[in-house]
Amino acid sequence: MNNKLKVGDKVLHKKTGRVYIILEEPQPHLLLEADAQPFYKYTKVDPDSRAHDLVIWVRCKSEMEDGRFEVVE
Repeated sequence: MNNKLKVGDKVLHKKTGRVYIILEEPQPHLLLEADAQPFYKYTKVDPDSRAHDLVIWVRCKSEMEDGRFEVVE
């Protein structure tokens, strides 16, 4: 599976301006139940402490790679 984002990448959600970090890349054997799509796991980065949020988010690969997010340093 060819993934645009890699574990550890920090990504900016363009709509909200929030920064997230990729925790897990899509895997062919892990799919969303609703539509059988591969997904990324990610969490929010606190800009003050660089700590991770306690919430882990899941979003389908197609949405993570369609331009809504961009890699930042």
